[in-house]
Amino acid sequence: MDFLLPALTACGESFEKMSYVVVDMTKDDRPLVFINRHFAEMTGYSKEEILNKNCRFLQGPGTHKESIERLRQALKDGQASFHDILNYRKDGTSFWNRLCLFPIEHDVLGIRYYVGIQLDVTPLKNQQSQKMGSSGKDPQILYQEIANPLETIYSQSRALKYFSNDEQNDGPARQLIQSIKKQIEQLTKYVASLEA
Repeated sequence: MDFLLPALTACGESFEKMSYVVVDMTKDDRPLVFINRHFAEMTGYSKEEILNKNCRFLQGPGTHKESIERLRQALKDGQASFHDILNYRKDGTSFWNRLCLFPIEHDVLGIRYYVGIQLDVTPLKNQQSQKMGSSGKDPQILYQEIANPLETIYSQSRALKYFSNDEQNDGPARQLIQSIKKQIEQLTKYVASLEA
């Protein structure tokens, strides 16, 4: 039984102010297998138009090839990834997408899913372009500040499997899901606060 997807879906359904998706890394073309309502609203696509498709449909003429390559390399290497990428809504308008991707590992299958959190940071980018520059963080510090909550999310999602087949342990499983949700919320607030 796949205990991971229901747990990841439960987290994503509870978020109302951030976009959240789950990518299945074991399927051809790495399709989106879950998106929350906010992601659909942010992109202008319906769930039916998005599910079971690779999220490259958000790329367009202004999307930098270097950004796409960094993203592909992170997925290939099974690494977490954080960067801003120019994406396009269904109506063709562009927006700056602050993308944070992190892998979720399965004991037998290796990295089974990637979870993606997206924030529209277009207003922040516009402000920064007017200022002509930003203060930027040291990449090593940035990595550590993102990696710490990701390690907690990873370990707690793995722990869920011990409760997945035991209905009497519904309480501990629910507590783990709530804890994962809290970690993702904290991570998202941190990512939103960063300068590009």
